[in-house]
Amino acid sequence: MKRLSVIALVGLAVGTAVTVTGQETSDGTPKPGAGEGVVRLLEELSQRARDLEEKEWEVAERERAVAELEQLLDARVAELESLREQLEARITAWTEKDGPRVDQLAKVYAAMDPGRAGELLDELELDLAVLVLGRIKQKQAAAILTRMPKDKTLIISERLLRPLEPGPDERENGRRP
Repeated sequence: MKRLSVIALVGLAVGTAVTVTGQETSDGTPKPGAGEGVVRLLEELSQRARDLEEKEWEVAERERAVAELEQLLDARVAELESLREQLEARITAWTEKDGPRVDQLAKVYAAMDPGRAGELLDELELDLAVLVLGRIKQKQAAAILTRMPKDKTLIISERLLRPLEPGPDERENGRRP
């Protein structure tokens, strides 16, 4: 809006300048064609001002949309952070509560024949198998893993290395088995 006012003032000044410079006939009316260039220039300036206002409006709309998306993203990040904290609290609570029982189970599997332990761990729920093998001495765990199916051994190995990251089966399905 301010630009249109400035352009109108410029147009008024240019029109006055044309009148003052002697571009009129003896009776005071402008000579034919004397102000046509100025009028055309003013029309172009006016059109540019309208175009600029439209672009400013578009930019303002985009800024509002970006601000709205930023708010949604911030809310989602806060939600995910809350879920992470809840998950960590659950893991801690579960470890404190069930840790001694898992330790006891690990001792039982470590005392078994590696072939039999491998067969049983293959049938065990994957997360529990990872916990049990993680508590067995490396040499015993290696003997057990060599007697398990290759695909299961790979998944358990990845989980032992990175316990909170999803394995390849989870990345494909988006869930834990």
